Amino acid sequence: MSKIKPNDDDTETVFEPLLETESSLYVFLAEPAITTITFFKVQDQDIDALLGSDNDGVKSLEDISTETPYSTVCAKLSKSNTVVGPGYKLVGKDKRIAMFTLAKAADGQVALIVSMTHAVADGHTYYKILGMLMGEIEEMAYTRNHNFVPLGFKAIGEADSKYLTSFSFMLCCLKSMIFRGNVTLDARYVDEEKIRKWKEREAGNNSGNVDYISTNDILTSTFCPILLERMSC
Repeated sequence: MSKIKPNDDDTETVFEPLLETESSLYVFLAEPAITTITFFKVQDQDIDALLGSDNDGVKSLEDISTETPYSTVCAKLSKSNTVVGPGYKLVGKDKRIAMFTLAKAADGQVALIVSMTHAVADGHTYYKILGMLMGEIEEMAYTRNHNFVPLGFKAIGEADSKYLTSFSFMLCCLKSMIFRGNVTLDARYVDEEKIRKWKEREAGNNSGNVDYISTNDILTSTFCPILLERMSC
């Protein structure tokens, strides 16, 4: 929960996510950018105080909410000016590499859209910055780490690295992209109590080597070995 004080009055507005586990989602658009949208419930009288008058680029978002189908949310966002473009279109251009947008949504909600090009940030960097919107702001290194790719291959091993860069693997991916048809999704609930106990156990075992263990860390490290690590990197 975060507290925001509008500039034009002394009232304090409290943003409360509508649903603890379903108020935010990652939006996968055609452009290679990392984009999330989070819905908050706000009192009607506070909306005008929080939002500016320049809403031409986000007017299409006024009829979406947590009840809106995912495909519709993607379509609305792609037509708004809240999502950054791909990295190759930003090189040498006076365009934003990251955007933070607060827009009016439906049903007394506001939507926070945070979009960042993958050319300058990976998932860890993105969520680090996203967390600073509600916590302490920390300085981050801006120099490019050229060892990132080699270290990634080293982490998964020489044999699997060669497989991931082989012609046969590329051909398999291309074939799947062209001929597989629609993907069938299977959504399951996560046992939050098991996750909590797992975090407590791992926090006691890592001896301070890891600052924070996320739910995603646990799910990824347990699910990926089932599919073979080299296919899940």
